[in-house]
Amino acid sequence: SSGPPVPRCRRSGLLVAPAPPVWRRSAGRSGALDRAAGLGAGQPAPRSEIFARSSRKVWDISGGSTSDEEVAMPRRSSAAEVERRRQEALRLVTEEGEIRIDMLAAMLGISLMTAHRDLDDLQARNLLQKKRGTAAAFTPVEREADLRLREHDNLDFKRAAAGPLQEVVSPGDTVLLDCGSTLFPFAAALGSVPRLRVVTTSLRVSYLLSESSVDVTLLGERFFPEFESCAGPEVLRQLDRFRIDVAFLTATCVQDGGLSHPVRDYAENKEGFLKVAARTVLAVDHTKFGRTATYAYGRISDYDLLVTDAAAPADELRQARSARVKVRELVVD
Repeated sequence: SSGPPVPRCRRSGLLVAPAPPVWRRSAGRSGALDRAAGLGAGQPAPRSEIFARSSRKVWDISGGSTSDEEVAMPRRSSAAEVERRRQEALRLVTEEGEIRIDMLAAMLGISLMTAHRDLDDLQARNLLQKKRGTAAAFTPVEREADLRLREHDNLDFKRAAAGPLQEVVSPGDTVLLDCGSTLFPFAAALGSVPRLRVVTTSLRVSYLLSESSVDVTLLGERFFPEFESCAGPEVLRQLDRFRIDVAFLTATCVQDGGLSHPVRDYAENKEGFLKVAARTVLAVDHTKFGRTATYAYGRISDYDLLVTDAAAPADELRQARSARVKVRELVVD
């Protein structure tokens, strides 16, 4: 038979080899080549088109004849589409705790090879663990969840806490906000407070106040994209230049009145925030209790006010009150 050696087709008696893609010269001045997809010269393919048309050459072994067969070639995903898919994979792994990779691929409607590539990327960014045949989420002790995954968790509490937190702020104050997503609704509400100055390490807090009259100072050193914020020793050196009236902090882990965080820079910064403020407020929902992380940085008793929900452990709240911390319990649906 004629033709070069090629792989066997699923059709009996045929060998299949991909033909070179069909190209057309565009009408543009640059004369760039565009893949032919049944379009006129210079006419772009619709963005919504999932497949480009191509062809392949088919040899008949017995007769030596050839024929052309049109096939659909998958469109390459854009960088934005790939990132959205990877964030969805991360969400699924986080929700399940650990999941088989072949099952994850089926849930996402992608090939096993693509799933492995996505998980390799997420593991390289320290967002999950890839094991033999499975992908696993980090425990709170090992890693704080990506901000984009947790900012919608317990949203009712975060919204309910905005009012009580704002009651602590007076016009003309200089307030410090850390990067916890618990403070986002509160931060957005601060735009109505006159002559307010906000000092923060959070890029998101800065954005939330960007169209208000609030004077915002963003402290920075090393940027952590998964938290959309900065942390490190330089943050504390910059903070020495300010007189902070009230500091609002959040917590990742609370156990027996002690606070801890899985990232050392953040633990050290939170500890430093407590030392520079005249008054301190801790906002934390019930899901953060009963957990510990590697780096301890203080206790609930170091704060003047604790804002939490009614589902918080009663023994933890008793400890706080016995240390003369004012406790504000919110009833959240």
